[in-house]
Amino acid sequence: MNIEALQLQLSDSLSSQYDLWYRVHVQDIGWLDWAKNGEVAGTTGMAKHVEAVQVIMQKKGASAPGPTDSPSVGLVTINYSSVSGSSSWANGANGATSGTMGQDLPLHAIRVQLPTNVSGGVSYKTHLSNIGWGQACANGSASGDLSGAQEI
Repeated sequence: MNIEALQLQLSDSLSSQYDLWYRVHVQDIGWLDWAKNGEVAGTTGMAKHVEAVQVIMQKKGASAPGPTDSPSVGLVTINYSSVSGSSSWANGANGATSGTMGQDLPLHAIRVQLPTNVSGGVSYKTHLSNIGWGQACANGSASGDLSGAQEI
């Protein structure tokens, strides 16, 4: 297992006198900005490993050793599911396949949802053969032909 992100923090009386600054060098990305006192440095959900780390302890209130805007990078997990000829919902997330391939089973319906900790939402609609475009749906509502779909 590889380290993708880290959090460093001083303990006890040191934390009231000093700030702990750190940054990481990430595979295929390079150096990220500086984090401090327990903030996340690195990536989450991207399968990129940390290749190097720098750590500096400074008196409380001293200037940051460099830029601090982007100490971490993460993917927002988008969840989705679909119903195909099997008539049960197949889940997927972040690029994983939902449905079947090579079995000649068409999709009948989809649902798409962002995690609750992300502001905003996602809207979508589907086009059904011999019917046309359906109504726009949002945030986990089903779009498509739900006849025969079983809840999971």
